[in-house]
Amino acid sequence: MKTFFLTTLLLNLVSSQSLLDATAPYTQLSTFRALLIASPALALNYTRSEGSGSQKTLLLPSNIAFDTYFSVFGTEFTSLSPATLAATFAYHTLNASYTSTNFKGNDGVLAQTRLSEDKYNHRNGSGGQVLFISDSGSSSSTSKRATPPGSTFKVIPLSGGLESRQDNQVGSTANVTSGLGSAVVLHAVDGSWDGGKFHIVDGFLTLPKTCTDTMAAKSQQLSSLNTALARTNLTDVLNNLANVTCLAPLNSAFLSSGSPEANLNSSLLADALKFHTLPIAMYSTEIKDGLVVTSVGGQQVKVTVKDGTTWFNDARVVQKNVITNNGVIQILDKIMSPMNTTTSSTSSGTPTATGSASGTASPSATGTGKTSGASGLRGCVYGGLSSVIAASVMSFLSF
Repeated sequence: MKTFFLTTLLLNLVSSQSLLDATAPYTQLSTFRALLIASPALALNYTRSEGSGSQKTLLLPSNIAFDTYFSVFGTEFTSLSPATLAATFAYHTLNASYTSTNFKGNDGVLAQTRLSEDKYNHRNGSGGQVLFISDSGSSSSTSKRATPPGSTFKVIPLSGGLESRQDNQVGSTANVTSGLGSAVVLHAVDGSWDGGKFHIVDGFLTLPKTCTDTMAAKSQQLSSLNTALARTNLTDVLNNLANVTCLAPLNSAFLSSGSPEANLNSSLLADALKFHTLPIAMYSTEIKDGLVVTSVGGQQVKVTVKDGTTWFNDARVVQKNVITNNGVIQILDKIMSPMNTTTSSTSSGTPTATGSASGTASPSATGTGKTSGASGLRGCVYGGLSSVIAASVMSFLSF
């Protein structure tokens, strides 16, 4: 047994050393490389093989990522608990080999990761937690996170590898969206090591949280929704569900509808919340024009995709792919109208809630539609108005 353990340890160290060798030419990874050297246990976990022929892609944090973390939180990233460090690096590990060509195009990539702990990945039977990678659309894109002045870098191919330059340009980039809708910039360096590929990111990915914790973190956009959930005693139910899509109207949408989260009676409000609940995890890569999905409340929700913009019924998606531990939130500019309650499009071509189904949704490979919790709810319950409730709100507004 002792001989087996030592042999396994040596084999893992060879893999770890191989990653160190592969990243040696990248001066912008010096802090990360020092962390691997100083933390053998973390290195072993991060670089271990998942089996013969298994390939993965590592998103390696640059020096800027470490500096930015300290600037924002006032503490070193390495001061996090060992469990949190392990979870973060598991989220930085993609369960397939990805090159820069995979990140190009309009649809983006929904990548499964090694993050499997239920706290961060309550998507029963759906594999590791996911993140979304999309083409930045420009080689001059910069990070959506604050970075220290003068800290952007350019990746320059050289005969001996790559080096870092302090200027205002970057190489081929993509955007990576993780928990809370946070985004970092990926620099697609197409690095190779024994375990697969690696790229460089300028920030740490955010571990997914529960739906209500996500809303609390985005309170400037979604506090009305949290209020509605609290009033209807659905918070715990929501957080214990699995594989759901939450269609979340902005605070301004609630306000323009007469603040139903405060003024509608709780029974009607609970019914209304189910309207914006879909019983599958519907990431943007799986949203197709003309698709019709039956909500938890039993009403149909039609998807329209036009000129790169997505609508659910007549509500436009203003932020997509806010990843939660049990699915995804798609943020809407208004409270949806039920289908067949409006009859014409706006002058700008905005879809109405009318129309017939050209397809129906079924659980995808990224979600099985399983549920847990009470009340028979099968999704994150969100603010929406049935025709009866819409009439109630209109009555309130005209009072």
